[in-house]
Amino acid sequence: LPYTSPTDLAASSGAFLCSGLSEVEGLIFIPTSGTSGPGKRVCCTAADLARTRDFFRHGMQYMVSPGRKVALLMSGDRPGSVGQLLTQAMGDLDVSCQVFGFMQPGATGENAMLNRLCDFGPDCLVGVPGQVLALARHPEAARLRLASVLLSGDTATRPLCAAITEAFSCSVFIHYGLTETG
Repeated sequence: LPYTSPTDLAASSGAFLCSGLSEVEGLIFIPTSGTSGPGKRVCCTAADLARTRDFFRHGMQYMVSPGRKVALLMSGDRPGSVGQLLTQAMGDLDVSCQVFGFMQPGATGENAMLNRLCDFGPDCLVGVPGQVLALARHPEAARLRLASVLLSGDTATRPLCAAITEAFSCSVFIHYGLTETG
């Protein structure tokens, strides 16, 4: 069988729909990973979204316990987004989850994010490796008292994970997954 390319998904996402259009409850738009080109649209049924929430709940239960807090440094404002699904999954575990979005680049963005995170006081931080590393390298990184970090959305090398572990004195976990497949 031929491979499905990002171009295939961007050009004709409807061709990949395996249910009736009336069953679609979530439409996830994924911008191109490059600097140009059409984005991809992925349609999700209620069952798809429920399976993703269940997957998040099962994985996160080993990283954070009831009554604790999770901070997410990814998007969460759209239905079916990582933030919305993770927040719902954490609610099932009696864990508070706050979506902070992606950090703005530069020292000003890092300072603002660190202050917001410290005000929230998360036990677990979920984010893209490069952004979490930028926080770990911040001179005041020790203000965050984390028990665990989950890295997702990009490559997380051993040296990067070691730097985050050292900065926050916590366990670091890596999740590899494709939005296109839940």
